[in-house]
Amino acid sequence: MAQMSALFAIRMIEQAGPDLDRAALFRSCGLDMSAPLDPTVMVSDTDYYTLPETIAAREKPDIGFHIRVSQSVTCADLGAVGLAWKSAPDLRRSFQRMDRYSRLYNTASTFKLVDNGGTYLWTHKRTTPDRLGMYLSNEGALATYVNICREATGAHNRPQSVQFRHQPHGSQKALEAHFRCPVVFGADTDAIVLPAERLDMPNLVGDQSIWKGVVSQIQTRLC
Repeated sequence: MAQMSALFAIRMIEQAGPDLDRAALFRSCGLDMSAPLDPTVMVSDTDYYTLPETIAAREKPDIGFHIRVSQSVTCADLGAVGLAWKSAPDLRRSFQRMDRYSRLYNTASTFKLVDNGGTYLWTHKRTTPDRLGMYLSNEGALATYVNICREATGAHNRPQSVQFRHQPHGSQKALEAHFRCPVVFGADTDAIVLPAERLDMPNLVGDQSIWKGVVSQIQTRLC
């Protein structure tokens, strides 16, 4: 069964409207509201997708809580994976091995950096049957990557464009305000489109020695 880190579920609950029963939302994911946050605890994909659907039902038609969740996630939240991302010398090496590292907190998705000529695509695929919770989660996943890209490279950074296979369901305004680039729906694949030259610009606090040390620790954990 595919799973996601409880971190993302809890952040969604934090963004839920005041009229929703937070204790009930925690229980729906099999989580204890009183327990300290442990990002290694995982939530089943079925329960995870039901959560944004429940929250979205109260926020319609202007659904944007999942983007607020993405904006709240930092490299520090992702532990060693986040440190490896931020300390990488450049964004290309931030993305390096993230297709594997992401499995530590998301086993429902497959990510890949694809050379598309003058651009690169950070693609995102899921095998779960199509449903609103998955669409919102897909938007949130790419929004989170854009957020940690900005943490590594500077708040000015923005993709060339972002694309999704599904049709719009939430707030287009919230998506465009966060991504600060064209957002395309009905595409062949979910992806962040990045200019090739942006990948090789130095990260703000990139440190090759720290990056290599953290990468070694993560590799050991994955073995």
